[in-house]
Amino acid sequence: MTKLTTYVVGYRPESRPILGEARASVFGTAEPPASTLVGVQALSDPGYLVEIEAIAVID
Repeated sequence: MTKLTTYVVGYRPESRPILGEARASVFGTAEPPASTLVGVQALSDPGYLVEIEAIAVID
């Protein structure tokens, strides 16, 4: 994995530790991918609360 962009509806700074724990449970703590966290008002469907865009390089 090269880069992640995570879009979170209604993001608040106090949510960051929970999101960090979820990310660490998937990628571990050794060399996680670069990432950007973006708080948004809404996504394409009102039922969606999180969207993750991943860019990967395959050799």
